[in-house]
Amino acid sequence: MFRDFGSPGYTFKVLGVVSAFQSEKTPVLRPVKIERKDIKAEDIVGGRISQKEGQFYRFEETDERVESNTGIVVVYNISHAMDLIKKNPVGPKVDPAFR
Repeated sequence: MFRDFGSPGYTFKVLGVVSAFQSEKTPVLRPVKIERKDIKAEDIVGGRISQKEGQFYRFEETDERVESNTGIVVVYNISHAMDLIKKNPVGPKVDPAFR
């Protein structure tokens, strides 16, 4: 939905229908104990270092994968559906015996 600022008042319109999200297979990470001296700059920048109770851990990739949500949404234009609804505002005709 979006607000149509070209219309008076608070007019909202349907832009599309979300049909799915784009997923991505990403590696499962496991924590591995390391010494403070073994921390690399790229580990810090990549958010791969964790500390718990004075012990440092580097998250390392495994051979396992998990589907993650990329935040990309698959959307389709619904103007054709809206045109059909406007032409048939009460819906399709259904045989009473069908109910």
